[in-house]
Amino acid sequence: MPTRILSLQSSINISLQKGDTIYYCRTHNAQAGKNHPNSTLNTKTKKLGEVTHVNRNNDTIDVKVPTSNMPSNLDLGNKYLLFSKDRRGNYSGIVGYFLEVEYRNYSTLKSEIFATAVGYTDSSR
Repeated sequence: MPTRILSLQSSINISLQKGDTIYYCRTHNAQAGKNHPNSTLNTKTKKLGEVTHVNRNNDTIDVKVPTSNMPSNLDLGNKYLLFSKDRRGNYSGIVGYFLEVEYRNYSTLKSEIFATAVGYTDSSR
């Protein structure tokens, strides 16, 4: 598969990493908050490919692009780039049988906790 190197004009999102999937969509002044399905104003999101390397010093991203996803001209000037994480490696939540939490206040000011919450997954079923 060919690799495209995307050069960005702004800094790369801190969460972007190797293995994430890059998507892009065209932006247009007449978009009005909805997707335009016609060929001239098509703003639907399209998959570009998988990130193979992130260079934060040069603000470049290497993307492995399948031939079927390769646009003829990927001009980033009017494109909105977004990415998704791989769910297998970026699953969040507490897994296990026991959890202990301790809150500490290192401030000399009076503090109160109004609410706290925990998301968990039963791992024994």
